[in-house]
Amino acid sequence: MRRRPFEGMAEPQIILALATGSVPNFSEPPVGYTNNASLHDLCRRCWTSDPSFRPRMTRALQMLEAIATSIRDRE
Repeated sequence: MRRRPFEGMAEPQIILALATGSVPNFSEPPVGYTNNASLHDLCRRCWTSDPSFRPRMTRALQMLEAIATSIRDRE
C-alpha cells in the first residue's frame, strides 16, 4: 500500500528521523505524486545518501521545468 513520506509522524519525529539519516522509501511514488516517472526519479536522486549522486540545484530546476512542461503539454 502506498503511503505519504513519514506518514503518521509528528514534525519533531520527522526532524529527528531526517537528522539521523532516515529517508523516505522511494521504491514506488508516494501517494499524492503525479504518475510521472521523471518526477519520481528526481525525488529519489535528491534524497540519495551519497551527495555525488544528487543533482546540483541548477540541474534539479532544469529537470523540474522539463517535467512541468511535459505535464502542461498533456493537459
